[in-house]
Amino acid sequence: MAPPADISIPAGLAEKANTTPITFQYADGDRPLDTRRIRDEETMFECGFVKATVSEYFDKVFPNHANIPKRRYEEVKKLNTRYLKSNKSRVSRDTEVRSYPDLVEFINSVGGTSNYVCKDVADWSDLSLQDRRRMDLGIFKTDSRSQDFWLDPNLEPGATCIEERRVHAARNCASQSVLGGEVKVSPDRKAFGEKATDPLLPTAKAAQLARAQICGYASDILTHQHRLFLPFFYIYRTTARLLLFDRGAVLVSDPIDLEKDWKTFAKFFYCVKTASDVTLGFDPTVTMLPKNSTGDVNYKALQTALASLPANSRVAPYIRKAFEDGSSKFPFYKVAVDKGSETSHFLVRNLSSHSLSITGRATRGYIAFDIAEKTFHFLKDSWRPDSDLIHTELKIYEDLKANSVRNVATVLCGGDVCSVPTVSQKTVSQKTVTHYFREGTDNVLCRVHTRLVLKEIGIPLRHYLDSKELSTVVGHAFIAHMDAYMRAKLLHRDISDGNIVLYEPTPGKPLRGLLIDWDLSKYLEQLKKKPTQRSRSGTWRYISAMLLNYPLKSNKLADDIESFYHLLIILALRYHDHNKSGQEVKAILEDYDHCEYRYGYWVGGSTKLDNVSDGRIPFKLAHEDTFKSLLVSLAELLKQHYASKDKKVLEQRYGIPELPAQTKPAEAATSIQTPVTPSEPSAAEEAPAAEDVDDEFADFATADSGVQLTVLKEQPAPERPVSPLKDHTQFLALLSQAIRDKDWTASDKGADKFALIDWTATRDSIR
Repeated sequence: MAPPADISIPAGLAEKANTTPITFQYADGDRPLDTRRIRDEETMFECGFVKATVSEYFDKVFPNHANIPKRRYEEVKKLNTRYLKSNKSRVSRDTEVRSYPDLVEFINSVGGTSNYVCKDVADWSDLSLQDRRRMDLGIFKTDSRSQDFWLDPNLEPGATCIEERRVHAARNCASQSVLGGEVKVSPDRKAFGEKATDPLLPTAKAAQLARAQICGYASDILTHQHRLFLPFFYIYRTTARLLLFDRGAVLVSDPIDLEKDWKTFAKFFYCVKTASDVTLGFDPTVTMLPKNSTGDVNYKALQTALASLPANSRVAPYIRKAFEDGSSKFPFYKVAVDKGSETSHFLVRNLSSHSLSITGRATRGYIAFDIAEKTFHFLKDSWRPDSDLIHTELKIYEDLKANSVRNVATVLCGGDVCSVPTVSQKTVSQKTVTHYFREGTDNVLCRVHTRLVLKEIGIPLRHYLDSKELSTVVGHAFIAHMDAYMRAKLLHRDISDGNIVLYEPTPGKPLRGLLIDWDLSKYLEQLKKKPTQRSRSGTWRYISAMLLNYPLKSNKLADDIESFYHLLIILALRYHDHNKSGQEVKAILEDYDHCEYRYGYWVGGSTKLDNVSDGRIPFKLAHEDTFKSLLVSLAELLKQHYASKDKKVLEQRYGIPELPAQTKPAEAATSIQTPVTPSEPSAAEEAPAAEDVDDEFADFATADSGVQLTVLKEQPAPERPVSPLKDHTQFLALLSQAIRDKDWTASDKGADKFALIDWTATRDSIR
């Protein structure tokens, strides 16, 4: 079920809003890939797709298209649409795949195949990816450097593959696809409106699934290549739409009639085949190395450095994995990063971390090899919102350093990524293209490409050894949070398992915790102002129950402190012995991840709020040790914090009213109204006078029964205690006492219980 397309937030809510709405985001790796991508499409529904006419698309994506001689693409033989125009109400996949050879031959006939070739990749998955999904058609470069990666000489199409497809068959390759295409023939798989006058985004479940599928394919390419944007095409029966994906939105052209206007479709492919790499979205600050780089001097230096890693280092295996072949065989890349007036270069290969969302910050992390210094560091690649009111992460790290904040990473170099100088010798920051097509009322910021290189390489927090190490490194991160708040006047606002890492100062010595990813942080003075973005993402399950249930409330210190608590609870549930079975663990996670979409805001469920309000942990740890004592003590601290708040006041000031029960999603887009107070009863409906009541109850009412009916009156508001989360003191005291205690259970971390959950049927699944 997709959120309404045109949300009209009641004026009262809009006026009260003092925080950027939080966009729902699953914790990476827990749910199946398709489930997470469908939810990603849901969050994009309101403002993640932008529309353009076909001529506007060509003007922006291929600015020199008007100079191309028309004969180059108009003399191409007409596309054969025999398999695309079936009149059946439901079309089998066999009919769809029979259309692929006609499409491939048409595309290859435009401008030839000397530089680019279209291939049918629909049934031959990329072995480098974790799953076996693949788009239908892919266009690849034909030069040997690219072919060494995507051309599989041993590919066997299989006995069921029809002869017409065999000659065009190739294996899908996310790291080498110049662009991709998706074909839908069955009427129930319409991702976008069939006509220009139709609503762009149909709300049917099948339409949502089709869009999520297309976005998933584009995400694979953007994740595993260094691209600023990605052209794409989508065919629905005898219409085609030209798409462009970047980190701001998905640009969708008006439909092209393939029977009447097939020459315009041909023009698209001629533009692709004659465009420069920069025009096609390839990042000019990144260079791909050949598959066989053994003769490259930088590759040799990398191998020497890898061989010299200390045997007793806990971070060494992660460094090796970042550059190994494994099953991926992704290319090596040389990446340029600004370092003041100079430029540093780094080798990267396999991703260490990445966001699944195709739009937004789209953060990717690499362990990187410094070519000049012959050392290993961490490279963060992301897209920041473009606003003078939002400080860059580089500026924030500089302030953290200036204020001597402990347990944070050290920036070596970085900043906004600029394209190579033009003829005028002016560099231009790399920004999202789709922003050009947004309406001014969208209130969605353009995004700017940025890179940071951090000195320290972190080990993911989930790879801690035992509960004491977990609590210790979380304690280090908590001190970093306290220092930033007290000294630099910063609130982090994104505490999660991905933003605390284990750091090894010295091989063989105890690890420390670092608090990283400060790009969502805000200075305390900024928290008093209106939001500068329409929405911000966050890992839902770690966000405070108060923010999730009262979305109009701004972030406070207590919300971040509560996130540290949820972090410990979730990891205890995931890796430690307790009294809950697999299905019960699943139910707890569903409570943590529950969300509803109301009036343009994602709102959390009540169970998480009830748990923290009551000081209740939703499971019981098996060991009566310090770790359990710590969690119980922190739960009591949270209970005291919520006791200091008046929920009625919170609801009045910051709550989002529920949608009327009868309102359907499609109706909610056009008929959302502020809930009305029920009308007063008419005179005929009023209760009878007291003297009219049957007096046979009188004797019983006055009898000496020993009981008295409780009279419910509005009680005066109790004097509420001061919140123990008004500062870091009490939470840090409990952490410190526990860390110094000796009653810890050794080697108490077990197998990953989340990995055993069957998510194929879930109450939070798409309906």
